[in-house]
Amino acid sequence: MQPIGLRGMIHLIRDIYLITQVEGENPPGILIIAPPGTGKSFVLSSINYSKNIITNDITEGGLQKLLVEINKQGQGYLVIPDLLKVLARPNGGEAFVTLANVLLEEGVQRSTKFNLDIKFDKPLNFGMAEAITDDVFTKQQKMLEEKGFLSRHFLSGFSYCDEDIPKIKKSISRDEKFPPLEILVRPSTSIKIPEKYLKWIDTMGTILGYLKEDRQPYLRAIKQVRALFKAEAWANDRVTVEEVDINNVYCLLPFFVTLKLLKADKYSKETKRDCSLATDAEYCLLRSLLMCEPYPYSDKTKEWAMKRLIEMDLADFSRGRFEISRKFRKD
Repeated sequence: MQPIGLRGMIHLIRDIYLITQVEGENPPGILIIAPPGTGKSFVLSSINYSKNIITNDITEGGLQKLLVEINKQGQGYLVIPDLLKVLARPNGGEAFVTLANVLLEEGVQRSTKFNLDIKFDKPLNFGMAEAITDDVFTKQQKMLEEKGFLSRHFLSGFSYCDEDIPKIKKSISRDEKFPPLEILVRPSTSIKIPEKYLKWIDTMGTILGYLKEDRQPYLRAIKQVRALFKAEAWANDRVTVEEVDINNVYCLLPFFVTLKLLKADKYSKETKRDCSLATDAEYCLLRSLLMCEPYPYSDKTKEWAMKRLIEMDLADFSRGRFEISRKFRKD
């Protein structure tokens, strides 16, 4: 049993963590952007993975010790449930952003600070998983963009549809517990993508770059999609990517529209519902279309989710029916 309204986000986080087990792929970053109290920290901690290091307070000097711990741990994820605490530290925020950029790409070979000289046998790569509120993100966005931090991350956000809210309230009042998903540590494995599926890396990489508003969508976004394809296959114990893996990754795309919709009107006029962030209603609707799964929400919510997917350009309504975006149709 998974937490209410978080099926899609947990699916996404699981796949991103699993990239650390895919040979030849550097783990990307993921920045979760959502309002206070939404459950950002809960999502990041809803998966147990012993390769992760969880911290919330990083001083400039503490970065050195952190590098030593990361080197001992081996490739995993540095999880920061409240990025604001790090960014708010004098000098510490910019130092962290610089370190994150290097860890996510070329890797740290040597670090010299505070009379400490640390060398590593090979470039040290590590994934980053952080959470931040939408209002703080808006204030920090320019700095993070200029320093290249955002383009190295999946930018993701989530909220809940109206049907989820009473279920969540009832679950809280009953003090229901949701056991975390366990990720087993397995040896790094080579995952192959058949030639016939390569075009979908380009297609989805372009869509992802568009949703993130990357200036160069054919670079990092395509690499990130390629890594997700492989991680999805590995999550299902396969060493070759299949069409079902591509469909599964497509279903996650609603959670990547955060930046684009944050710039739009934040509240719909009809319901005053927060409409800048994706919900499981859209995720499950894509799964019902692509995977032929039953839709777990009412017709009213389905209609609402349909409109949102059309606005996201992830689905179309033509010839009197709702269907997957023309950009992604296999026919």
